[in-house]
Amino acid sequence: MHHDKILVPYDGSESAKNAVKYAVRILEDAPEAKIILFTSLAGARDVERLMGTGLQGTGFIDPNTRDYYEKLRNKTYNKAIEKMKDAIKELAPEVAANFEYVAEFSPSPVKNILEVADKFGVDSIYMGCRGASAIAGVLGSVSFGVIRSANVPVTVVK
Repeated sequence: MHHDKILVPYDGSESAKNAVKYAVRILEDAPEAKIILFTSLAGARDVERLMGTGLQGTGFIDPNTRDYYEKLRNKTYNKAIEKMKDAIKELAPEVAANFEYVAEFSPSPVKNILEVADKFGVDSIYMGCRGASAIAGVLGSVSFGVIRSANVPVTVVK
């Protein structure tokens, strides 16, 4: 299988760290490949959706609330990117240049992972599983949802 771009959804769990390590092994045969480390952040995609655009100027929403949410989202985004960079410094510092870091807000991690995979044109997805929900002990609901709907091969790492 040819690997130019690999997506690794990352949530800081042990299985996600194992997925990073597994993806890094691909670089031995494909040293030019890029690994997109991705964190799906819970929440609405934009502040307008979160705030309800129809409520602006009605007096029901404090004008400072929008700025507060924007700052909070920016802080959350920056913290997620830093956590991913720190993880790579620990897990794979020798190939840190092969990584690209992406974080996006979405109410659905599965949909978010699939959209990022399409957006970046990845060849494959390597992801961890928690096994804590729908098909407990085999796959988590997120990994199951990605396997079921992805347009590229998905490798689930325990």
